[in-house]
This record gives sequence, structure tokens and C-alpha cells, in this order.
Amino acid sequence: MVVIATGSLMAQRFEKTGVKDIYLGIGLGTGSTSHGYVEDVNEGDRASGLYGSLRMGFVINRNILLGIESNSTILEIDETDWEFSTRGLVLTYYPHSSFFIKGGPAFARMSYDFRTGAESFEYYEVSDYGFGIQIAAGADIRLSKHYSILPTLHYVYADFDAFSANTFALAFEFARFW
Repeated sequence: MVVIATGSLMAQRFEKTGVKDIYLGIGLGTGSTSHGYVEDVNEGDRASGLYGSLRMGFVINRNILLGIESNSTILEIDETDWEFSTRGLVLTYYPHSSFFIKGGPAFARMSYDFRTGAESFEYYEVSDYGFGIQIAAGADIRLSKHYSILPTLHYVYADFDAFSANTFALAFEFARFW
């Protein structure tokens, strides 16, 4: 008697580990941001800074996750601290047990600290809000049954009223799967 298997011969990541419900992750890396808000940074010039991410969500099935993700790049332009951040819904797909792609819509915020005068120590925060997307691809390197390191390449884009911004980033995320 010959048995033919019609399903995938390779079990997916979550079937192997027994992951059933939720995941949580935090990441840190470096990002390069470009935006048209400051003349010196216009026309493709980029500023680099610290990049961080936070993610949490649910395992939908053996290779699809649905969650909320927050990304933020903190950088300095002309002695002014800037922050470009997004919060959004992200769908993660594992085409292979050790590789994933993800993306989704996001609300974005661009802010900077504005000093009231050259000799003043008073700062005001100036913010603008917009809408954009976040996409990423990465590897899932298992440390144990429930823990992984996820080196991830991120791209974030957002449109604001008078300008747009984007970030390319490399982050190393640490994730816990339940």
C-alpha cells in the first residue's frame, strides 16, 4: 500500500513548537530616515539614528500571524532631535519555517523639539500626523521552543500634509511565542 501526502512535507514553525496563541517581541537597531520637512534633508539626503520596534499579536494559523506593531526612529538633524514613528496593523506570513515577510497600514507621527531662542532652555515639541505603510522581511532563528531572534529589514513610509517621510532599518528583534 502506498500513501501519498498532499500537504506540505515540511512542518511549519508553529506546528513544530506547539505555538498556539500569542507572540510578543521587541527590537533594536539602526535606521536611516529621509523627509522633506527640513531643506537640508530634502532631495534624498538621509539622517541615521536609533531604531526600535515593539510587536504583539496572535497566531492565526500555522504560518500567518496578525498583530500590532510600533516602530520608531530617533535621529538628530542640525542639533535638533527628531522622531519618526508608526503604529499599525501587521500581517506576518511565514512561507518557510525560518523566513517571514510582513506588512500593513500604519498611522505615523513626525515630531521634533523646537527651542524657543538661541539662549533659551525652553523647548516645545512640534508634531505632525499622517498615514502610511510598514513592510519587512526577516529570518526567524530559534533559540528554543518558545524564543527566537529575528534579524529584520524594515521599510516604513508615510504621507503628511506638507511632506512625506521614509525609513530603512535593520533591527534585531527578540520574540517570545506562547
